[in-house]
Amino acid sequence: MGLGPEQRQAVLRSLQAIDTPWIGYSNIVADVIDAGTAETGRMEIMSEASVSVLTLMNRAVNQTARSYGSVLPDVPMALTITIDVAGRQRMLTQKAMKETCLLYVTGDPAYARALAGTVGLFDLSLSALQDGFEDVGVMSAPSPMIAGQLGLVRDLWEPMKVEFLTTASEQRIPEEALMGLAARSDVLLFEMNKAVGMYELPLGDVEG
Repeated sequence: MGLGPEQRQAVLRSLQAIDTPWIGYSNIVADVIDAGTAETGRMEIMSEASVSVLTLMNRAVNQTARSYGSVLPDVPMALTITIDVAGRQRMLTQKAMKETCLLYVTGDPAYARALAGTVGLFDLSLSALQDGFEDVGVMSAPSPMIAGQLGLVRDLWEPMKVEFLTTASEQRIPEEALMGLAARSDVLLFEMNKAVGMYELPLGDVEG
């Protein structure tokens, strides 16, 4: 992957904090894969474990951005923050799908509330990436290429957002609609990942 060993102690500590929760989570996932199925209670345990890993991983990403944003003079802090927000969007596509699936299986309104929050965060972040959000340091799309890719993401997202919010409001989703959303979430993830890759080009290419 072209990555050298991490040298900064603050980043290493934040990554090491994920080790134990990740082992626990990955073991649960492996058990589910081996069994080919999961009981509702097991799914909820897996969901809670995933949130722990996600929280710690997000802290590690933030720590990495802070650590390197202060020592790379050719990379503006705004770009570092913006890449962080763009990268988080990939996770949010999957988090929304997870919460939709758990709502379908359990009928627990807590997942409906969580889904509405996830959708709101993705939507706000996408607008920030497209138009800029100076209050939190997010820059607007720095090139026509990125603007076009974010526009494609927006086109994919809008009808999905309606379905997610309808699901959250009604606290239910038909199985056929669930399967359709799952398939489209993979496409959304793929296109959002392409957008993140565009940000990660050398700075001169991004600005050009």
